[in-house]
Amino acid sequence: MKQVHNILLFLFISFALISCNKAEQSMIDVSIGYFNISGLSLSCDGEILPITRAVDASLQLQILQGETVVKDYAPGDDLSKRIVLPVGNYTLKAFTPNQSEAVNDESGNPIYGLTTSFEVKEADITSLSLIVPQVNVGMNVNASDNFTANFHSISVVFSSVSGRSVTIPVTTGPSAYYYFSVPMDGKLQYKVIAYNADEEEMTVTKSIADINTAKNYSIRLELAIEP
Repeated sequence: MKQVHNILLFLFISFALISCNKAEQSMIDVSIGYFNISGLSLSCDGEILPITRAVDASLQLQILQGETVVKDYAPGDDLSKRIVLPVGNYTLKAFTPNQSEAVNDESGNPIYGLTTSFEVKEADITSLSLIVPQVNVGMNVNASDNFTANFHSISVVFSSVSGRSVTIPVTTGPSAYYYFSVPMDGKLQYKVIAYNADEEEMTVTKSIADINTAKNYSIRLELAIEP
């Protein structure tokens, strides 16, 4: 009986030592680093647009590891504070919360989005400066003086493959921008409608090919007068 008791006691001590070693090992494996966003700006038409608090408040940022969101900055949150993250690889998404296209005849808004990856290393500070591009396109219209002198009730109707239709009235000066999701076929069709002094309707249908993101387009209506 004494021998059995000694064996049981030895096994108990061995099990306790193994448990302690596992606990110590798990503590050693949790390594951390630091992350912060050092700059945030927007880009469109090849220009870098400085962030203002109003624009900053419209962007949401998420840090993901795999498919799991580990940090979510709601629009308007303070982005300047350094945060602690376990060592590893991450994905950062910066985006306009509402990514949907506006409905018919509404102007909509510019939409921004960016996805990038970064690595957090042990005891290091990983700092990212983000330039978030516009991911939809804006359209506006303006007409020359000779065009408006010869035509009235001028409008331009834009139609996209998504089924959205927008009618932009043309007066003096450029119109406001109307924003569209980038068409899958890269084309956006528009039709110019105008009336002459005899109330005859003139229509011209054209399309813009190779639509690109982070770019706004302007349609200029000119009257070609032959000599």
